[in-house]
Amino acid sequence: MAATGDPTYAAAKAGYKSPQQRGSENLAKPAVLAAVREAQQAKLFGEMRDTALRVVQQIMSDETASNRDRISAAKIVLDKTDAAPDSAGERDISSLSAAELARLTEEARARLEALRIISPVIDAEATTLPTTLPKEPGVFD
Repeated sequence: MAATGDPTYAAAKAGYKSPQQRGSENLAKPAVLAAVREAQQAKLFGEMRDTALRVVQQIMSDETASNRDRISAAKIVLDKTDAAPDSAGERDISSLSAAELARLTEEARARLEALRIISPVIDAEATTLPTTLPKEPGVFD
């Protein structure tokens, strides 16, 4: 079912005598529905994602491709890398491997370190602000 999206086909392939009825019944089962979703997500984040990345890379590298196509491919890469440093960020954390978690942790540490470099400037600016607001008659009385 995960491969085709067709519950009747999946039930027939599984050998059920009434595939249309059994396919519908199986989809009503939470465990079956969860297994189908998991298989579809694995394919989407695995094989299909890898293929899509190869296609985008080929378009960007193809000097015979139109500038419009190459720029569109580059925008896809830039949008995804700026908005989401890693596609794993979109996935449920429990589905990440130990290596993915370690890499994400290191990236987060590097970002935090970069913020520490910026924070003294922000702290210095904050110290120049007045610590109390001037009291105006009638305000907060």
